[in-house]
Amino acid sequence: MCFTSRLFAGIGLVAAVMVAVTGEPEAVVIDSDSHTAYLTEFRGHSVTLVDTATHAVSRTSLNRESSFAVALDPALHTVFLTSGAFDSITMNDTRTHQLTASRRTAHPYSDGHWTGGIAVDATTHEIYVIHGEHSRTIEILAPA
Repeated sequence: MCFTSRLFAGIGLVAAVMVAVTGEPEAVVIDSDSHTAYLTEFRGHSVTLVDTATHAVSRTSLNRESSFAVALDPALHTVFLTSGAFDSITMNDTRTHQLTASRRTAHPYSDGHWTGGIAVDATTHEIYVIHGEHSRTIEILAPA
């Protein structure tokens, strides 16, 4: 029995499938409507899409900047990505897998800040972005 099986046996979870991806995945979010997992790969400057029904890599998209963290707003069909040291947030349409918008964050990396975790409030559609190192802040972006 593997560690995962022992750890989750009491609640019925076991490791069922291992999917090989390139690079070093940092974060993952699942879009249950489209049966897609989005995996960020910071060093590989890419996002890998995994079909959760078949457990196969369906696509790898290269980004102009690294992708560190990922969040999903299913109602808006949008995946949000942070770029770590590149201090930006990008929006991608989950239906077309195309970049729809990009913006710099409030704290540039040159000031010793980096853009880390991200979360979306599915009710208000506000985006919460963590800035680490010197700033130690959360930037909240509200829809227009």
